[in-house]
Amino acid sequence: MKNQSEQLAQEKIEARKRLLAMPPEEAQKQVEKTLYPQYWELSLEDNIWEESIPTYYGETDT
Repeated sequence: MKNQSEQLAQEKIEARKRLLAMPPEEAQKQVEKTLYPQYWELSLEDNIWEESIPTYYGETDT
């Protein structure tokens, strides 16, 4: 089994291959999305808010 650094190196190679296979404009957009957070997109369908604090947290029953 490969160690973590070898696995990461292989994943980087595969990612670069995918970028090089894309049309230049599309590849540039993907790179910019990674490098510049203002281009990041949030999919609300993939991010569901789960309440981690009970609704009545800190209130007492008096």
